[in-house]
Amino acid sequence: MIEFPSIPMPILTPRLRLEPRRVGDGKAITRAIESNFDEISKWMSWANPCPTVEDSEAYVLKSIKMFEDRETLELLIWDRESGELLGSSGFNEIDWTVPRLETGYWLSKEASGQGFATEAVNALTRYAFEVLDAKRLAITCDKDNVKSRLIPERLGFDLEGILRNHMMKIGSRETRDTLIYSRVDLNGLPDLDVSW
Repeated sequence: MIEFPSIPMPILTPRLRLEPRRVGDGKAITRAIESNFDEISKWMSWANPCPTVEDSEAYVLKSIKMFEDRETLELLIWDRESGELLGSSGFNEIDWTVPRLETGYWLSKEASGQGFATEAVNALTRYAFEVLDAKRLAITCDKDNVKSRLIPERLGFDLEGILRNHMMKIGSRETRDTLIYSRVDLNGLPDLDVSW
């Protein structure tokens, strides 16, 4: 039987608070997705069609259960100063026997371009290795998603490979390539004040 690590929350950075979804977060989640729907829907199939508040709230309940069962550790990214929801990140594709994890992220339009995703992923990288005792953290993204690619590249993740013709482009019959980035330790990760 796998013994799961304790999961101290929230994760705090100078600007951000990352914490699990809670009942009642559906409205803020939907508003954040709607604000950046054109960008998010290009890369993430779950955003097609744009979820309603009811859809988001139903997913919150599912996410809470998956968090409790340690299947995924999905987190919301909140602005510590304004209290506004900026986006989402966390850990998925978890194999606790190694342990290895994958992270992904999306942001509202208002939060894009301000370094919030880089800050959140930096914090999650530290959390993965220091708290969850991860041996590997991966990020996958579409080769054409330049904004998403910049995050692992800024944070010193290694590009391990390209999965050619790996997925279908959303809303099209064209295939797309997927990039796989990873880290196996914290060496070279930019400094960041993080607590949990």
